Amino acid sequence: MQADVEKRKAGLEAATPWSTLTSYQQRLKKTRNEAKNNQKNAELLKQEAKAARVAGKEADKKLKIALKEAEVAKAAQKLADDQIHNYPRSKSDDLKDSGAIRKIRLSVEEFDSMKKKIDELRNDADVKVAHSHGPGGVHKRK
Repeated sequence: MQADVEKRKAGLEAATPWSTLTSYQQRLKKTRNEAKNNQKNAELLKQEAKAARVAGKEADKKLKIALKEAEVAKAAQKLADDQIHNYPRSKSDDLKDSGAIRKIRLSVEEFDSMKKKIDELRNDADVKVAHSHGPGGVHKRK
């Protein structure tokens, strides 16, 4: 009986290193797979970050262009306003209505043409601003 117990004990001791080794091999394989998955995920995240940077630069360029166009339009509007308000009046206008507001007379065709042009420019500006903000929301400037 003592010999039987000794054989079993020796068998268990001999089996234990193999089971431990197998366990380590399984852990190593699992860890390697996780490392590969992490590398793939990291590469995907790098690509997404690069695409986001490119999209941000494009949006910034579009926004700068839209802002410059808005500045030009604002300057043109100010010039037109100044020209309208500083338009020289004749002496007869001064004598007729000294307190009257000066008026610009347009034909119906001229008025419709100007109104259409204003609407087109307003729509173009809205589209450019919307495109500059992109699908991801408002672009934040640095």
